[in-house]
Amino acid sequence: MTSTHATRREFAGRVMSEIGRAAVERWRIGAAPRAPRDITPPWLTELLGRRVDEVEVCDEEQGTSTRARLRLAGDGVPDTVFVKTTPTRPIERLFNNVYGLGYTEAFFYRLVAPENPGCTPAVYGTRWDAGTGRSVVVIEDLAARGTRFSHAGVACTADEAAVMTRAVAGLHRTYWESARFGTDLSRFSMHRASHRYSVYSTGLTARVPHRYDDIVDTEFRRAALVLHTRREGVARVWRALPQSLLHGDTHRGNLGFDERGVTLFDWQVAGQGPALKDLAYFTATSLAPEVRRSIERDLVHEYVGIVRAGGAADITDQQAWEQYRLLVVTGYVAAAFTTVFAGRLQSEDIMRPALSRAVTAVRDHDAFARLRRRFT
Repeated sequence: MTSTHATRREFAGRVMSEIGRAAVERWRIGAAPRAPRDITPPWLTELLGRRVDEVEVCDEEQGTSTRARLRLAGDGVPDTVFVKTTPTRPIERLFNNVYGLGYTEAFFYRLVAPENPGCTPAVYGTRWDAGTGRSVVVIEDLAARGTRFSHAGVACTADEAAVMTRAVAGLHRTYWESARFGTDLSRFSMHRASHRYSVYSTGLTARVPHRYDDIVDTEFRRAALVLHTRREGVARVWRALPQSLLHGDTHRGNLGFDERGVTLFDWQVAGQGPALKDLAYFTATSLAPEVRRSIERDLVHEYVGIVRAGGAADITDQQAWEQYRLLVVTGYVAAAFTTVFAGRLQSEDIMRPALSRAVTAVRDHDAFARLRRRFT
């Protein structure tokens, strides 16, 4: 059997595993509409607990979820809300099911977001339908409060990086090595979330299209094979690092900045993982190399000061710096993974600069060599 066929069979197996997992858990709180246009005033009235008389879809876009802004009329309801539903296009729906994206995000907004109002959107309601595998998340329309958005191709400023560092450090301090991963947060535990990190075992990170050879040259490709050939070792390394609850996808496109600070959205891959990942992934993908080099030590220092406050975490600046230098690899993993899907997840003009920044970060920190040394 060819490697392509083996990968497809493994991919299909994960689909069935995720469907079976959802069926067993049976978290079903009302039927979930198929798409934003199927959201009716009566359905939204029941979700919000306030009378909704009219629902109008203002705009809609497709990706790993279907996203839309809704204009509402009714009794004490917001003028607009932002809604995410399970994608309807086959490839995106398959991707969503395999990695449990819809369930994870709905569960996050239902349980975790209310505990972290400073860095998450306000939540109006969520639905998960285990029978159909569909999810719906209704959150505040951040654009209505003047939040600035961009995409992963655009680099953040040093000031934005400082705000982002404080936000993720506050989140991580709350869940640092938390016993709750064995209780109410078990959905996000490393064991349960392992299928979302399966990019290491699929070998997709080794299949960066050759149109990116000017960024990912032969030597770099060869070094990156450690992510696949030593995938079990990589997983052990990540598990051995201090753990917290991660956003997991902290590129510029998932951040909104305004006078209140930063809001993180798209919590589809939230889960327990090595705490410094969110910061390292962010700086690797979302800072221009010259900016990152000039401030990254300061960012790590500030991060440590926040997570250590009140005795929440036992980690030194030097330990955090070493973990950070190792975890910039995860920024490359995400950027490389995205290129394989040929524009279905991100457009070329977004993928290229993010990939370039991530590759430069890995080279600056000799991260693949650092990872190999962890195996000995």
